[in-house]
Amino acid sequence: MRAKVLRAELKYLNDIPEIQWWEVVENTVFMSFSPVPNDYEIIIRDAALKGNKRIDFGVHVWAVKNQPAGWRPGNSPYLGVVTARYGEFEEKD
Repeated sequence: MRAKVLRAELKYLNDIPEIQWWEVVENTVFMSFSPVPNDYEIIIRDAALKGNKRIDFGVHVWAVKNQPAGWRPGNSPYLGVVTARYGEFEEKD
């Protein structure tokens, strides 16, 4: 259910030309950029926060550079990851 709501909320990601693909698995969003825009961090933070506010549950967004669809953590390096929970960003330790 959460994944379906997130996919609908984040549909605007289809309009960002640098995003090759994006997919939702439960409350996690994966996306690949090519080329990587200077504002990719803003894009992933925005997606995490919008998703969190929409489903009222923590949302994790992973960004990679030019990886095939289906990428998961541990397969290769990633550009960044951000988590939004309770309407704000979770700080990394």
